[in-house]
Amino acid sequence: MENDPYTQETVADLQAIGSCFSTDAALIAAIVAGVLLMIAAALVSGSKVAFLSINTQQIRTLRKSKKITARTALKFIDKPEELLALTSVLNCINYVAVAILFMYVTRQPLSFLNPALCLVLQVVIITPILLVFCEVMPKMLARQNPDGIIGFMSIPLLIMSKMRRSFSNLQLD
Repeated sequence: MENDPYTQETVADLQAIGSCFSTDAALIAAIVAGVLLMIAAALVSGSKVAFLSINTQQIRTLRKSKKITARTALKFIDKPEELLALTSVLNCINYVAVAILFMYVTRQPLSFLNPALCLVLQVVIITPILLVFCEVMPKMLARQNPDGIIGFMSIPLLIMSKMRRSFSNLQLD
């Protein structure tokens, strides 16, 4: 197998592709991706509070509205269990991805530490960052302006809900 010309060519191609990306570019991409995932997690966390904290007057206003975002929002308001399940799944995926990227980014600077100590330090650093910026602050802001968050997030949540249902309906043969 090692002498297979196709395998050797494929390995050479992959090495050439890998050499196109410097370590700095990969680190920058990981940091940017991590920040974008944290923003997404913050929006999802905030939307959960916004949808669940609106009052009956706001719901009446949504029911009278002709906007597609209002009609979409009402679907989540009428089925809060679906909203909770969706936001839990989305944030779980986001948090795992952010943690993996954070570990990738901090791997080199913390390489002098024992691996177990490095892992503990990474967890101690990322946990409060995620709690403050992806849970506490977005939920506080969503309580202050639920209408804005609901209007902004109803369509993205609907798209994610449809994608989640599509994956849930997949059957392995």
